[in-house]
Amino acid sequence: SEPSSEPYAEPSAQPSSEPSAEPSAQPSAQPSALPSNFACEVDVTVVCETADGVPCDNIPAPNATCAYGVPINALQFTYLPENTCDMSRNQQYDDAECMDIDDLADVPVVLDCTDGTGLIDLNVTATDIGSGELLFTVQSLIMGDTLPDMINCTISSIQSGSPEPLQWNLIDTSGQVELD
Repeated sequence: SEPSSEPYAEPSAQPSSEPSAEPSAQPSAQPSALPSNFACEVDVTVVCETADGVPCDNIPAPNATCAYGVPINALQFTYLPENTCDMSRNQQYDDAECMDIDDLADVPVVLDCTDGTGLIDLNVTATDIGSGELLFTVQSLIMGDTLPDMINCTISSIQSGSPEPLQWNLIDTSGQVELD
């Protein structure tokens, strides 16, 4: 924008007004309110209950013991190529063993199972359930017979034509310990 008039060539002789001699009786108005920092504090309470209103703490954990005192006729488990023994959810602790022999891989595999001594072969069937996962079912060779108290299962790669062991598992199938 342009100035309203040309400046004077010389300054004015006196100031336009004199300062007041005395301060005003009242202080000036207070500044406006402090700015908000827009902080928001939230206190959340989570209530866990069933659809019937039963608190989660009142729901007993399921018994993970399989067929307690009842013989087990079949066992099913899934082969997950990305899992190792250390990643296992097996809850049998000293009642079971697992050993990684080679890296598990997303390759064709077979499962061979025997009794815990390795003397009696067991029937194993595999079902492809997609995404590289296989569902294995282990049963006695004689249909309807119970599984031995301990079974030894070896997962082997068959990519090269002959089975190459990847992992073996000794599993308690007595029905007296957890199967998870």
